[in-house]
Amino acid sequence: MKRPYIIIIFMLTLIANSCHKLGGECGADIKLGEVQLNEDSKNFIPYSGNEELIFIDHLGIKHKLKSLNGRKLVNSRSITRSLCLNELFDSQYEYYKSQSEEIAFTDSYGNQIFHINLSTDILNDENTNENTIYDLISVNLGVYNSNSNIEQLGGELRIITREIQGQLDQNQMQNTQIRANSIFIGDTILYNRNFENIYKAKTYENSKNLYYNKSKGLIAFGSIDKFWVLDN
Repeated sequence: MKRPYIIIIFMLTLIANSCHKLGGECGADIKLGEVQLNEDSKNFIPYSGNEELIFIDHLGIKHKLKSLNGRKLVNSRSITRSLCLNELFDSQYEYYKSQSEEIAFTDSYGNQIFHINLSTDILNDENTNENTIYDLISVNLGVYNSNSNIEQLGGELRIITREIQGQLDQNQMQNTQIRANSIFIGDTILYNRNFENIYKAKTYENSKNLYYNKSKGLIAFGSIDKFWVLDN
């Protein structure tokens, strides 16, 4: 039964090799340089990975969250633009060697409640070929089962933490490539608790509220009647 699959893989390999032999290959990717996350951007993730977070929900139930894998630093690539793209197995990109950091927290039932990723992103202007380089933190909520008392809740908060090169004007901030969706609301009261220096995700239809603080991390999320808020 496996023989047809082996033949198909072999044929695809031959096609890919023949493309290179005919001289139609795009060539190697082009590295433009290296960018690293600076310490201020890293400080937007206040977690070490060893702490226990306690959230209290709208029913008064407390939920303890832990990170199973801790905080991880990953080497990656930030692509600026595509230079060549053939139909099969052949492409060429310009890129910066970059880094990303990530951490995830789960509850006692094994549900991933939220995941945070900090990375360096690139916005390429096709007209001028100039690159705007910036750090972006993404906070993603999971989808929970009934044990979490907040069913089918999902959402995302994205904050630009640093501009390394270039300037992002208001039109660029709305660009889907930038993907930032946060506003800084400062000091506020959330679910009868006082918090300072808060970022809030812009909400759309059927989306949930997310609130974030640089020194404490994820503060609260949910709707008016169903929510979780940090208790420690």
